[in-house]
Amino acid sequence: METYVFLREVMGSFGLILMFVFFVTTVIWVLTGRRDSYQDTADIIFRHDNGPADEPGTRQAQPDRDSRKEARS
Repeated sequence: METYVFLREVMGSFGLILMFVFFVTTVIWVLTGRRDSYQDTADIIFRHDNGPADEPGTRQAQPDRDSRKEARS
């Protein structure tokens, strides 16, 4: 039973060290400047910055008649 407790403590520490190394490696990998390859994906939310995209099957709002008369004169 003594061996089991010793191995359990060693493997617990080893697991903690392994998770810490994985975390640090992941953080370094993210911060190494791979931003250029994902720039298009990052800019998706700004593609229709001037207004919403036109959805197929929807009508454009027609201006009322008074505003068309003012535009002609």
